[in-house]
This record gives sequence, C-alpha cells and structure tokens, in this order.
Amino acid sequence: MSISGIMSSRSQRHLLFTLSLLLIVLCWLGVLIFYWTTSDTRGWNILIASLVGVAVSGMFALFSAFYLYYYFSDPFEYMVASQLLPADIGSALEEIASSATKYKIFVRTGRHFRAVILPLLARNAVRKRVPIRIEVVLLDFRDSAICTKYADFRHEGSFDRQLWSREYVETEVIATIMKLIDTSKEAGSFIKIDLFLSKRLSTFRIEGTSDAIVVTREDPTDNAARYKRTDPHFGAFLNEFAWIRQEADAISTGGRRLPDFAQMFPHVPESTLAEAQRATSKGSPYVR
Repeated sequence: MSISGIMSSRSQRHLLFTLSLLLIVLCWLGVLIFYWTTSDTRGWNILIASLVGVAVSGMFALFSAFYLYYYFSDPFEYMVASQLLPADIGSALEEIASSATKYKIFVRTGRHFRAVILPLLARNAVRKRVPIRIEVVLLDFRDSAICTKYADFRHEGSFDRQLWSREYVETEVIATIMKLIDTSKEAGSFIKIDLFLSKRLSTFRIEGTSDAIVVTREDPTDNAARYKRTDPHFGAFLNEFAWIRQEADAISTGGRRLPDFAQMFPHVPESTLAEAQRATSKGSPYVR
C-alpha cells in the first residue's frame, strides 16, 4: 500500500502510531535490560547505542508528526475526503447520519442500514427534536426472478456466500421494511419515511445526505468513495439516486407514519413474516 493510502485512513494512522510507540517502548526496555545484565564492553555498547538511536529517532518522528499536524494543513486531506478504506466505512456512514435531516439510501436488503444507521437516525431525531426524512429504495422482494439473480450473485462471490438464497433475500428485505415500520411508529412525527421498491440491480450502494454521499460495494472488504457537496462528482450520484427513485415502485410516500406491513403487502406467507421478524433484531453482518 502507498504512503498516501495509509495516511488517508484514520484507522491506518492509529495502527501506525500504535506500532511506532510500541517499537520505541521495546527499544527502551531492551536498552535497560542490556544495561543491567551485561558488562561494559564495546560490543554491548554498540548494540545499546543502536537501540537508543532507534528509540530517539522514533520519538523525534512522532513529535515532528504531531507538530506538522497541528501547525500545517494535512497534505492528504483530499484523499481522506474521497477515499475510504474498509475499516473507515462504518464510522464515515455514522458521521454522515449523525448530522442528517434528510437521508437517502439505495441498497438491496439494507442489513447494515437497519442495524446501525436507522437506529442512529431515530435516536438523533428524538433527542434533538428535529424531523428527519428518510428515502429508502430496496430491492423489490415481490419479484422472484430479481431476488434469485441477486442471491446467485452474492452466493458466488460474497464473504457470507453460504447465507444467500432467494428466500434469504426476500426475508432480509422484509425485515428491513418491518424495522422501518417500527421506527416510524416509535419516533412519531420526528421520522418520516418514503419507501420504494426497485427492480434495478447494482453492485453499488448509494447513501447519504444533501451534503455528503458514500458509495460502497457489496463486500465489506472493498474500498468505498465519499463525495462531499463541493466535489464535482457529487451531483452525478445525487442525480443517479433521483433516477433510481423515479423508476422504483413508490410503496408509501408523504405520510407521517408507514402503514402496517399487512396493509402494504397482504399476501406474504406467515412463515416468511416470522423469519423476517427474527431478523430485525440481528446486528450488522459487516465488520465495520
């Protein structure tokens, strides 16, 4: 990985700092151990001087880094703003959601969204007494062919491939819808949800606000891209989401609360509903 790639990631910077600090501590411990346990010979003095040099150089490098960070602008600021390593995707999504008053998401099943982002949006809306509108575009679970095609794709190349089947896709989409309904009821007038079901398949997810958008891929080991309003590509993804939403089937829009599931989808089998209800309490499947 390049230096810019390492320094553009908060998690990588933390790891680099921790390892550097650990190396300095080990060098100083080695110096003390050699000093206490060996006689004053030329060979041991050379080894001790080498360890002291490594430790002092490391301390100087860390202090210099802190000095440059405090007094100078970050040369990797643009890289941090646009490129996200897998370990930083979760924190970036939560950061965007924490200040959102309008949130948009185009995703297939929405497992991570319902487990992490949706509860965060609801908590912030109630705590701050600020209404939040959420536009959610999910895969149309009523289309068996589309669900089968997506399940086959995930089964062939996903990190959790053993889970994926047509029934699993349908259950997960329904679970996300159920979570949306529960959130709509619990948060009252502070959460307004527009629900759409789409037959469009894509390997990308688009989610964010009118200030920043994160584009992720299917596998949590893939890098992601973050586009802020000032980025020249921001408008393209905002338009992309708008086109996807226009082509999707609008299930419930404009109302204060989502209707009950049976009212929107009266012909779903009871066994599928029971399985989906259990899935609503599961955590995010992604390591973020």
